[in-house]
Amino acid sequence: MCSPIGRLVVVLLALQLGVEKALGQAFSELPRPQYYAARELHSAGAQLTALEGFGVAYGLARRVGNVRWVDSIPPLVMSGECLYQQGQISEALSQYDAALALLVQNPAWIDQLDLVVDEVEDFELNKGLNWFNKRVPGRILRVPEAIQLAADPLAAQATPGGAVVAPVSLVTRLDAAEVFYTIAIALSRRAELLGPLTPHNPLTAPLIEVFDSRRGHPIPWVAQSWTLLSGLARLGADPNSAAGVNALRESVQVGGSYHYLSSVALEALAGRDAKQGKYQQAIENLQTAHLLAAQFQQHVTLNSTTKLLYQCGAAGGQAALADALEAFATWSRKSSPMARATAMAGAARILAGTPAQERARKAAAAASSALIA
Repeated sequence: MCSPIGRLVVVLLALQLGVEKALGQAFSELPRPQYYAARELHSAGAQLTALEGFGVAYGLARRVGNVRWVDSIPPLVMSGECLYQQGQISEALSQYDAALALLVQNPAWIDQLDLVVDEVEDFELNKGLNWFNKRVPGRILRVPEAIQLAADPLAAQATPGGAVVAPVSLVTRLDAAEVFYTIAIALSRRAELLGPLTPHNPLTAPLIEVFDSRRGHPIPWVAQSWTLLSGLARLGADPNSAAGVNALRESVQVGGSYHYLSSVALEALAGRDAKQGKYQQAIENLQTAHLLAAQFQQHVTLNSTTKLLYQCGAAGGQAALADALEAFATWSRKSSPMARATAMAGAARILAGTPAQERARKAAAAASSALIA
């Protein structure tokens, strides 16, 4: 059940929709602000409330008649994440598939991005992200918060009934990075949940065809994001795909700099290494991925890399990782409660195989407390 405060948040989001419609305001930011409010609830661990919030955001997404656009992808994927965390696997998979089906239906959406993009400065990793006692070398590429669409997706389009729909907004900006990131989540989860059945799923071939239909893009980080998604799709269809692995390796950096999807690429590569028993190599990639996910506040990736990190640490006998996980748990107390619980559970699992049994019990108790809070 949702808490009274959580329900109040959802009601306020819905009321905002009603007020905006009543005032006839033109939307210009995609996804809508309600999506980001729900995302904050998700990162705080309020899965049921966040699920309702993503439902509100999905209801606000663009459409012509019953036809939706790619701004519906983020709320669908994050609804899937809420369901996934609650153990509703079949329902979660349906959300991921619905999101990816929209990608198949809108294969040329990145052609609508304006090529005149605001320039933003690169930056260095936050010095407070130091639980591994390692630094991410070099500078990190910052991507724009949103990109102007060269053509409004609703401009002069016909509905299935033949009526012409006028543009809703003359200025429409899309958070393309969030669309790319949530597509990556959907592809990764889909491969995880379907496993060896992925190649036989009817959506698999169309997805690969979408990514194969174009190569490159004038905006470098957009091009590398597309390459990353292509690699994830190929590895979902064939875990031994050399083209998929090469795409992931190629997309780790843009022009020699890490970027907002480097964490996803490194995690996928680390997962392959872990399956092959290359735990130390996997841990090296996971540590960098973990720090980058924390920098970009990618709570889904932060949680999944934390889990894979402690699994590799336990399998590889890396007891020292427990110290790093506990340090991360302290840092993430307020910023990512879900990842904090995962980190403490991981520390307990690693320590369970050492003489530090009392410390392991305390870590397990802390993980339980974090889940209940």
